Amino acid sequence: MTPFMVEANKEDPLREMLTNYQQVLAKVAQEYGILLGDTQEKFDDFLLYQSSYVLSSDRVHPSTAGHVLIAKTWLETVGILEEKP
Repeated sequence: MTPFMVEANKEDPLREMLTNYQQVLAKVAQEYGILLGDTQEKFDDFLLYQSSYVLSSDRVHPSTAGHVLIAKTWLETVGILEEKP
């Protein structure tokens, strides 16, 4: 699972730093053939329609809804749950 930040602004300094970590993780996962759930992508998709406060009050620690989104991403990644468009 990729590290994530509940922040829609991709130019936020912390978000930019986290993007670098996500890229390194994706490269390692690809190199070793490891499954990788893109949690950040799921959070970004959610933020297109809802406020970030639904997922986290401080951009880092997930709320119950944030934990559900993480769990759903994991279930889709390992093939237990089919991803819905």
